[in-house]
Amino acid sequence: MGLYSIPADEPYMQIILPRAALKEGYVMNSLLAAAAVDLALSSNESESATYLCAALEYSNKASAGFRSQLENINQDNLHLLYHLAALSAIMQFVLPNRHQTILERVEIFFNLMLGAFSIAMFNIKWLTDAPCSSRDILKYMPLSLDILDSDTIAALEKLSTVARQIRVPASSPMAIYAGDETSLASEEYLLTLAQLKYSFREDACGRVKGYFLSMIGIGGREFLTAIKKREPMALFMLMYLGVLMDRASKDYMSWWVGLAGRELIEEVSGLLEHSSISQIPEGREGMSWTRQQVGLAPLTTNDAIEEQACCSLSELSLAFPVAM
Repeated sequence: MGLYSIPADEPYMQIILPRAALKEGYVMNSLLAAAAVDLALSSNESESATYLCAALEYSNKASAGFRSQLENINQDNLHLLYHLAALSAIMQFVLPNRHQTILERVEIFFNLMLGAFSIAMFNIKWLTDAPCSSRDILKYMPLSLDILDSDTIAALEKLSTVARQIRVPASSPMAIYAGDETSLASEEYLLTLAQLKYSFREDACGRVKGYFLSMIGIGGREFLTAIKKREPMALFMLMYLGVLMDRASKDYMSWWVGLAGRELIEEVSGLLEHSSISQIPEGREGMSWTRQQVGLAPLTTNDAIEEQACCSLSELSLAFPVAM
């Protein structure tokens, strides 16, 4: 899911992709662009600029060949296109950009990863039959909740509690057909919430590095749209994703994550501090938990929350400011 997810990825990354690069120019240019980005990030300022220029040149060459291959996706090139699209998304994410906030960078990353996932879904059987790790990961048995510590279980339950109280704009065909303008977040984000919570189990186990990326594919364009609209529940879920990102960054195989998890939580908590999420006790506690997980101070006590403690569930569930 990232550059390296399970041990089976090692021969794919070190042998199969380089061999493919000897035959296909777009593969070679993609790998050279990635290498240049890596060197740019690990070099001093003067050398970094040179490597970034090289990365841009190779990336432009790779894009031209990549686009032509997209017009003829087949069993032989699908796995290459999928992994190189994911690699391109990661490269874009790590490139420095002073004009973008971390949330804007995450939006771009989500969009690019969704493009990679759409390539995979063109023919999932071709991908599982390919000489990469996808087939091996699908064989893994689901993990039990017992693998999590009590603190994490409690934090995830707070996430679920908030989802059962907050209403969000309806997008499901059933809700729209029924004429409902809003639906409970627990219903609207049912699969995305489940995938996010399960990702904590995979994180605790450590068998699939970067498993949190699967949430992007499950959430799809609808979840990305909610993030762009700054829908509070979607942002609250991003804070939990930030915890997983921060934990992943401790593994050298996920070097590309960097400080993104901590920065994402810090930025989003500022956006949510006066939202409907923070007016629900479990929401505020969940926000504090995510902050503490990445080394930030918990939220301070909000007197306004105490004054609203007597609010009914229905009153709280109707408070969902959505940026249009």
